[in-house]
Amino acid sequence: MAGSPPAAPQRPAPQRPARPLRNYDLVAGVYDLGCHVYSGGAIAASKRAHLRFVSAGDRVLYLGVGTGAEAVEACANGAAVTAVDLSPKMLARLRRRLDARGLDAELILGDALAHRRSGQYDAVVAHYFFNLFEPEAMRAALRQAAALLRPGGRLIVADLAPPRGGRLRRLLNHAYSKAATAAFLALRLAPWRPNYHYAAECRAVGLQAEGTIPFRWAGAGPIFFETVVARRPDRPPTRPPPTPGPADPN
Repeated sequence: MAGSPPAAPQRPAPQRPARPLRNYDLVAGVYDLGCHVYSGGAIAASKRAHLRFVSAGDRVLYLGVGTGAEAVEACANGAAVTAVDLSPKMLARLRRRLDARGLDAELILGDALAHRRSGQYDAVVAHYFFNLFEPEAMRAALRQAAALLRPGGRLIVADLAPPRGGRLRRLLNHAYSKAATAAFLALRLAPWRPNYHYAAECRAVGLQAEGTIPFRWAGAGPIFFETVVARRPDRPPTRPPPTPGPADPN
């Protein structure tokens, strides 16, 4: 008597990503103009600020580069640029900018956090990138970005500034920044999350916060944006020697 037919192999259930991958193709055509109108030019200025920390010959990685005007400037100044983004349309705009100036860079279409060249970059630039993540995922992304730096390399982050100062200033910051967050949430391009204190977050992953550059709306209004610079120590921190106990009387 024939045995029962073998069971059909089961397909593994598809795994959902641990975090959403946000593709900005939807807004690629209007992103730069929208940022300029919203910030009075402060977003572009906060992105350009990193150029003072990048020298000719530096290996520079841009996470979530977008249309990348600032990456083009770094390339023109002699940096070896690698730029990663999920959006083909954003990278296409960056490629056209490079071609128009006779420049070249390594452009990678894909998830920036899948980049695994640990310890290879003099600078990792993450402008308006970590705000795509809720707090726990943001901290994981920050640790990954820090791991890509060589000892002595810098992580440079431009983003919305956290609320500071008196009650009125904090209310203005909240109203202004959350209007943008709500718009991107409606487009499913960003989660609802706080404005992060990047200097403190960088220290929490072992980086040395070197400074914060504030940017005002249209150069004269309240501080709504900032660029934070942090450095990977040349050597890992060492533990202090143990405190000697009382002498043995014997």
